[in-house]
Amino acid sequence: MKKQTFTAWSEVRARLIMNLYGIIKELLGLQFKFDTYHEDMLQAIADSLTDITQSDDLVLYGLHFLHFMPNLNMEQDSLPLAGVILRILRSRWDTNRLCPRVWAKGHSQRMIMHAAGESLNPGESAQLTQRTTEVMSYYVHCASQDHHEMEMKASFLRTGSTWLRDLAIDKMSNWSRISLLTTEIILNTMAFTQDDPITYGNCIHVLCLLSSDKRTASRIRELGGRDEIMDFLPRQFPVIRGKDTPLHTSTLHNSNLRFTLRTLRHLTDPEDDDLHETRTNMSTNLKRVFDTLQAWMRDERTQGLTFQVLYNLIRESDKTKDLA
Repeated sequence: MKKQTFTAWSEVRARLIMNLYGIIKELLGLQFKFDTYHEDMLQAIADSLTDITQSDDLVLYGLHFLHFMPNLNMEQDSLPLAGVILRILRSRWDTNRLCPRVWAKGHSQRMIMHAAGESLNPGESAQLTQRTTEVMSYYVHCASQDHHEMEMKASFLRTGSTWLRDLAIDKMSNWSRISLLTTEIILNTMAFTQDDPITYGNCIHVLCLLSSDKRTASRIRELGGRDEIMDFLPRQFPVIRGKDTPLHTSTLHNSNLRFTLRTLRHLTDPEDDDLHETRTNMSTNLKRVFDTLQAWMRDERTQGLTFQVLYNLIRESDKTKDLA
């Protein structure tokens, strides 16, 4: 009897909260201005969203109206809803309650808020990078043959890589932390998701940005990232992808290949002092780049990037011979 009563009350509570969220969403949509007189109500909303006993559906519904936050007529630092997405993700991850849908919705809503003028402050960026590192590190090393768990893993990694891409694009000041915490995780994720052009694309986009800076490029090289990225080149060839690849997927693969080549252009720059390539690796890498050139002769942009990587490798080979 007690269990039935508890279940019934939980359903009533969930319905009431859903209705309240709906009313608040309507008010915000009508440009209703909350101010300091409504701070208690805003705090109640924040507490409700971060309550780990709430169902995923309730949290997802509540996240829908957060992108109206710029309409709130209060000082930004005093908003009870400030940083609420980070708190939702943190509380649910720490209690093993984070699901792929909330993880993905948290990202999409935060980026909507960002586009509307709610920028990411340094503290929030640092915490999001740390949280993303923890999530991706867990799932990239999570081995399972269960189909559902494999789908969850892929979803968590896809959203995590999107977080890292957007954080890297947002500010160069984030690069050092992203490089230190996630370079190895990104390389491992790319190895796992070579057939997922979205996740792979996010990862190579991040590495492309990091490789453009000498300090963060060194971290990629130290972890053997250059050779690993070289290994991914054949996966981008049209003949390997197959003729039946949808147009949208082919477009993603083409974009990913260009990001891969731009990354390698930075990482093969012979002017960098930390380059050290064995003759075996040099021969293998030259062959991969030659194969890329042959496979993409009809694409002038890809051809140009491939020539630049090839030129760097040849210059590096000459430099290595001179030193010997």
